[in-house]
Amino acid sequence: MKKRNIAIVVFSLALIGILAFGTSSVSAHWFGFGNSNLVSDLAKKLGVGEDKVKQAFDTIQSERQKQMRTLFEERLTQMVKDGKITESQKQAILKKHDELQSKRTSERQEMENWAKQNGLENIMPFSSFGRGMHGGWMMR
Repeated sequence: MKKRNIAIVVFSLALIGILAFGTSSVSAHWFGFGNSNLVSDLAKKLGVGEDKVKQAFDTIQSERQKQMRTLFEERLTQMVKDGKITESQKQAILKKHDELQSKRTSERQEMENWAKQNGLENIMPFSSFGRGMHGGWMMR
């Protein structure tokens, strides 16, 4: 029974990683809008300010992250109800998930800052990491 619980926790942590990459990268790029001019182009077409368009993208991203988090918590709660994990294991998984999410956000910001400082904001290594299965160098 202990081996089974350990396997479930390991599987859950792997799932957390997959979900975290997905939720942390929901952005205009996730929707296929990798064009850096998209915000300004869309703002012009709609006759609104770029700030409003960017705010709309950010709001959508935030809402999707909340939805993914809620679904993840519901799955863990069901695992507790089914006796597959304990409540303390659920809380440990959620805590680790949050730690990993925060770390990825910080690392992504660090990479973006580095790219900008080096004139690589339009060609950035690993810019698609967590945004699909492309990897490597990607033109924005």
